Amino acid sequence: DEPGFTSTGNWWPASTATAYNGNYRLTGTTSNQNATATWRPSIKTPGCYDVFIWYPVAANRSAAAPFTIQHRGGTTTVHVDQNADGGQWLRIASGVPFDAGTAGCVTLGNGTGETGKSLVADAVKFDYVSPLDLTPPQVYSVSTSPAIVAAGDSITVTVDVEDNVAVESVTVNDAISLQKSTGDIWTGSIPANLALGPHTVTVVARDAFGNLSETAQAGYLTAAVVGVTNR
Repeated sequence: DEPGFTSTGNWWPASTATAYNGNYRLTGTTSNQNATATWRPSIKTPGCYDVFIWYPVAANRSAAAPFTIQHRGGTTTVHVDQNADGGQWLRIASGVPFDAGTAGCVTLGNGTGETGKSLVADAVKFDYVSPLDLTPPQVYSVSTSPAIVAAGDSITVTVDVEDNVAVESVTVNDAISLQKSTGDIWTGSIPANLALGPHTVTVVARDAFGNLSETAQAGYLTAAVVGVTNR
């Protein structure tokens, strides 16, 4: 609850019956963020939590209050219209993974881009839902096609990967994201290395809880091609 959050910039105390415990903090919106409020719980039990916020409604509130949740898998930002749904617990995220300790938090910033609006920081609640998934995805195979290509041609990368819950992303060479095809298959195209000779593609899969698979690799050969195009 306010004022249990830590803050930067200027926040003014205010009170109303629809605020959590009657009190809250207020600041103005701006294009360049200069005020933040951060709720940082001490999580005793690692797991998946629903995240709720509470704020009072009044005239001229921000329609895009950005609540950024820092969790085990990264960060998630949810924009909330503070002109509605006030005076109650409003769920802004479900099943968010948090480790034990104080690494996770929720931060509200005033850089909404709105002019002349007010922004409210009141209370945040974390509700335990289920245990934390600590099992990383497993990559069973990686293949490239064709195995021999001309410099700059496209190579299709196909990955067979599985997770106990769900795979969220598969990335090649830390840069190119593959797309889910059918079943446990992810696929996509990458440009062949321009240098002649053998090359390696490296694949990493990630689940929604931030667990990373062990890296898996496949190879291909960039070769000179002589034909009707004289490549």
